[in-house]
Amino acid sequence: MHSTRTLTALAAVLLLVAAAPAPAFALQTDEQTRPVSVDARTDSVAATDRTASDAPADPRRAVTAPGRGPTFAAQEDASGSFGGDNVTVTRGDEVTFTVKHSGPANLTIGGPNNGFNVRVALGGGGSSEITIDTYATTAADADEFVEGGDAEWVSDPLSKPVEPADYFMNVSVGGDERAVTTLTVVPRGETSAESFVAPVSFEPPASATGTESDANVGELTGVMTASNRLASGEYHVMRVHESGLETALNPSELSGDAASNGVKLNLTQASPGPNRDAEEYVVTEDAEANVTVLPVLERDTVYFVLDTSDLSVYDQTERNAYEMQLTLTTENGMVDEETALATTTFQLVAPEATLSPANDSVHYPWENDTFAVRGTTTRAPNTTLEVRLRSPKPDAFLLIEDATVDGNREYRATFELEGVTRGVNATLWTEGVRDSDPFFLQTAQEVSLVAPNPHVRFENQSPDGARVRVAKAELPDGGFVRVRDADGNAVGRSSYLAAGRHRNVTAELSLPLYDEQTLRAELVADDGDAAGPPADGRKRATRRRLLAACACGGLSALAGCPGGFRGETATGTSTERTPTERTPTPTETAEPTPTPTETETASVFERLYERTSDSVTLVSAGTRTGSGWVVDDAGRIVTNEHVVRSASEVSVRYDRDEWRTAAVLGTDPIGDLAVLEPSDPPDYAPPLSLAADPPSVGEDIAIIGAPFGLPGSLSVGVVSATGRFLDSPTGSSIPGAIQVDATANPGNSGGPILSTAGEVIGVLNSGAGVAVNFGIPVSLVEAVVPELTAGRDYRYATLRISVVEVTPAVARANDLTDVTGVLVRRVAPGGPAAGILRGSSETAAVDGREVPVGGDVVVGLDGRTVTSVAAFAAHLAFETRPGDDVEVTVLRDGTGGR
Repeated sequence: MHSTRTLTALAAVLLLVAAAPAPAFALQTDEQTRPVSVDARTDSVAATDRTASDAPADPRRAVTAPGRGPTFAAQEDASGSFGGDNVTVTRGDEVTFTVKHSGPANLTIGGPNNGFNVRVALGGGGSSEITIDTYATTAADADEFVEGGDAEWVSDPLSKPVEPADYFMNVSVGGDERAVTTLTVVPRGETSAESFVAPVSFEPPASATGTESDANVGELTGVMTASNRLASGEYHVMRVHESGLETALNPSELSGDAASNGVKLNLTQASPGPNRDAEEYVVTEDAEANVTVLPVLERDTVYFVLDTSDLSVYDQTERNAYEMQLTLTTENGMVDEETALATTTFQLVAPEATLSPANDSVHYPWENDTFAVRGTTTRAPNTTLEVRLRSPKPDAFLLIEDATVDGNREYRATFELEGVTRGVNATLWTEGVRDSDPFFLQTAQEVSLVAPNPHVRFENQSPDGARVRVAKAELPDGGFVRVRDADGNAVGRSSYLAAGRHRNVTAELSLPLYDEQTLRAELVADDGDAAGPPADGRKRATRRRLLAACACGGLSALAGCPGGFRGETATGTSTERTPTERTPTPTETAEPTPTPTETETASVFERLYERTSDSVTLVSAGTRTGSGWVVDDAGRIVTNEHVVRSASEVSVRYDRDEWRTAAVLGTDPIGDLAVLEPSDPPDYAPPLSLAADPPSVGEDIAIIGAPFGLPGSLSVGVVSATGRFLDSPTGSSIPGAIQVDATANPGNSGGPILSTAGEVIGVLNSGAGVAVNFGIPVSLVEAVVPELTAGRDYRYATLRISVVEVTPAVARANDLTDVTGVLVRRVAPGGPAAGILRGSSETAAVDGREVPVGGDVVVGLDGRTVTSVAAFAAHLAFETRPGDDVEVTVLRDGTGGR
């Protein structure tokens, strides 16, 4: 069977580098399925579905039915028994077991040889449930630590809790021994602790103690997340996995004195700074250490929940680091000196938030009726924030949307704008969780809800006689551009245009133009079905209305209206559709369709260049030059990280020889990507679209860039291969790269690799004047660029293991019948796969070559087959994010077959 393990990927560099083999751990020769949960912040791994053979028996807090001991000759009908195996308990905990006796009996625990001897009188006959509290064995009265009978000391009382040892126990009925067994007291185990954060909205329940009143922590565990960073007013949760504190823990007293049984919990400022004493607070004594104690002793776990509301947040970051420590003092009796059991640390930060529209702060009427926003905050995951959009006039409105902070401390909200007044500026902000949160000042901004504004711009031009070009058309609803001559006659029209902004719209003319004349362009809204004439030949009913028009004097066959709106960016796309109005043709005589010539075929790249070259730039960063391309409506530019490395500002040159300065918004050295924000980007440079589907081998492509500093250079070719590995500037590998045979040279780096549809399918990463060049895949661009645009670093997912591909040699050395998958060569200590996946333990020589032997073979990730290192790396890079659970299917110690 397959072994499926769930891992959480850490934010780290994706490095698949072979390392020295790690020691193996033994498992049966088989494939097993076990989901495993990994904590992304502490690298701790815990099995969530372990078989009995996986988990060692835990002796702590056992309710045991001890083994039946040997019996001896006795009087007739008298009997007694323990009915099970020996009794085992951790020192400091309680244990409960059952004694059966046919009449009045005595239970004897220990003897004179080990200094602990207690006799328990059991009245009548039947079954007696005995509970022994090993921590309270220092009591002078034995009944204080034994329940279920009348107990008395035979030996002297102890000065310390009963020490680890085997203690003989027997039961006697009528003075005759009837059964024996052993009480085994084992030493206390290790105590460990983990840090979590719970949001301000969490309300801790009252403290509880004892197995009879374990706290209900369902709400707490549902909202807390692993983290040691929290904002003021949130809860630091110290989860302690304890051993031997079951009866010593007193939630109302944690100062370390006799009343608290020597259990102490204190909070200390880790770095007070020069010439200052560290602030220190003792829980249950100091108000600043407002802690709720929630024991769940059935699971040997205690939650200490600290309310940070009374802790100060200082301007010096280092002064906001705190340490919480659980200690046993000598008052406890189980230690000879003060002993720290567990420690957690946390960093207190000020409440902060950012907020920005998901796309643009301007919302146009042709966009959908929703307005999406997103932001970041220092508030804890699972915090609910309110995002508000408000306009006081002319028709006031206030929209409120809840947004829940996710594990990356990001939040999102979407407003429904249907019916909202347009042509106004509205205030957008995030409301604080507490009155003291400065979120309004940090996030308030203006959002423009643009009213419908039909607009057409017709510029002077010299057309080819068969068609004219409309520089810009803005349609709130779908429609088309109609062209009229000076007499008002319709002489041409465009294809159907979807609602939005369009540039360089082509309108086909019904008759060729031979003389200079003035034409008029009109925007016509088409509310009818433009799918074509009805089947019965009858005229289809449509509603058309004139939206806007433009005309003026001209030259060489056509003149238009210069000017228009500067700074606007086309957001609509031209959608061709069969028009509802039939365009007249010069003649009704049908002519044969000419066969495409080689020149017409080449015009595919001419048209591609015409549509896209304005959006490609030269990037100059000191002595380095490269290329870039416009990625969004705000005019931001994508290029390679190695082109702008270490620069905070660069210069960009557009195809029409206009220069702009540009700020470097963010860089990703691992993915070799960077985002630039130019000042006042020109409106003739619209964003390039990203391809929705990966390219195919053999597909025609084009590269536009600035080789040797020559902007606007075009080279063409095909996709040679996909799924390649590309070396990044950090020395790691970028999976999923595409290989092309179009020629590229120094200066092309960062430029777009385009499909014939004008969509970006990759970002050129290398160019050496040869026909073997590589591009960063669009899937990585889609993931990285939004993070860099928002001013954040992009975090990569990794399992922190090194792997090698299963080749025939590797398969032969590991007795594998299938040559597929990747073999785990090394597992990084402390990584998410540590203790879960197994690295190779040795090497073997196969055909004169050393290959790894003994590691797990990964054959699947999240249910998808892994056949190669490329497939393995691509899944982690493009299908997972840090913190995700990854289901790993492995073959372990396989001897042929899966």
